[in-house]
Amino acid sequence: MSAPDGSVNLLVWHCVIPGKIGTDWEGGCFPLTINFSEDYPSKSPICKFPNGFFHPNVYPSGNVCLSILSERRGWRPSITVTQILVGIQDLLDQPNASDYAQTEGYRLYVSFCFRCTDLLPLANTEPRFVPGKSSTASPAISTVSLVIC
Repeated sequence: MSAPDGSVNLLVWHCVIPGKIGTDWEGGCFPLTINFSEDYPSKSPICKFPNGFFHPNVYPSGNVCLSILSERRGWRPSITVTQILVGIQDLLDQPNASDYAQTEGYRLYVSFCFRCTDLLPLANTEPRFVPGKSSTASPAISTVSLVIC
């Protein structure tokens, strides 16, 4: 992307993260800006979704909370831009509940996981039909499918 004067800032990249195939994110295109410092690759880049992007591992400012981007925990100068982008794509579908950036997103994610854990045993049991108790129950319905993403 060029500035009005025609110059190009090679330290700011505008990217799109495609939703990973086979996930709820499939088909989506999620804009991401990567800001490289003059010290790159010694310092990690800052990766940012638009403000307000709702995800447990994205701050309300849009900054991505991912271990490989943290200079204290996982950044190494050998990490490639491809690894960063794939890591963010994976993070979208597989949030890291132990390192969340948004309290509300984390709370909803954990609540959803607990509900699925509670419901999963129901998907693996035979439904019981009591004759005469319900006019809507049908013995023809014998399986329950639960998809967890």
